[in-house]
Amino acid sequence: MHCSLTTFFVFHTFFNSLMVKLGSCCIFVSVILAVVLIISSFSVVDLGNVAFTYNSVTGRVDFVNKYVEGRHLIGFYKSFISFPTVKRNIDFSDSQSIGCRSIDGLQLDLELSFRYNLDTSKLEEVYDMFMLNYETYYYVSARDTIRDVCSNFTAIAAIRNRSTTAIQMETALSNAFSGSHAFVDNFQLNNIVLPVAYSAAIDEIAEALQNILKVKEEQVARLVEAETEVLNANYNKNIAINQANAEAKSILTTAAAEASSIKGVVNATANAHESLKQNFFDDEDFLRYIQVDVLSEHDSSKLVFTGDEYIA
Repeated sequence: MHCSLTTFFVFHTFFNSLMVKLGSCCIFVSVILAVVLIISSFSVVDLGNVAFTYNSVTGRVDFVNKYVEGRHLIGFYKSFISFPTVKRNIDFSDSQSIGCRSIDGLQLDLELSFRYNLDTSKLEEVYDMFMLNYETYYYVSARDTIRDVCSNFTAIAAIRNRSTTAIQMETALSNAFSGSHAFVDNFQLNNIVLPVAYSAAIDEIAEALQNILKVKEEQVARLVEAETEVLNANYNKNIAINQANAEAKSILTTAAAEASSIKGVVNATANAHESLKQNFFDDEDFLRYIQVDVLSEHDSSKLVFTGDEYIA
């Protein structure tokens, strides 16, 4: 009997100790679990996003309550679905370029980029249409839209009128994206790549046009040179004419001066002879005086005496 009581007492003590330990473990586990649940009840909305809660129990999204960037307590059975509020870039460059055909059947590769942003007042509709795969849809939609616009241009017109081509592409993208609750801006048509053979032909044409332009420029230069020579000839001609006129005028002036001088001498001589005639000689004697005066101015060795008079 004593042994049974001892055994019962030992068992009871052990059981109580075990229960105490189990209780302590349960409390510890409960605390840990509570901490984990509290931590998991917090979720973060990244910078440049807005978010709505998704209930994993009901499978529904609450679009009534909007959450901005930061940490929020929403419950461990909920998570955030986020949408960007900033503009996002879509780039079709290099290996991602858009292949399309022009209206004249040529294969073109278009390198372009643009930015889009979601209509934040229509995020529920965006989610209903695409879930969270809206950007994949926008990529596909952009490719199809650009190809449709490209088919309205010839290859050479798309290149020569790139600004017009870019405007039409941006307008078509804006219309397509507006139906999907997004806005497009900052569209840039960076490059239009032609087929190699066609591009080589274009280069040859451009080179030929450049050569033609060079020849025309040379012709213009020669024409200018010829016109310059004509102007110089006319200038030299005018100079020669002016010089000749000046020389002629100088000769005439000199001759007029000499004539005037001779006239003065003749008049003076005539006046002197007239005075001599009136004062000292009769007509016959006066004639003889003039003859002697004239002969005195000649070399006497060349005079011939005829018997009556000397002849020079």
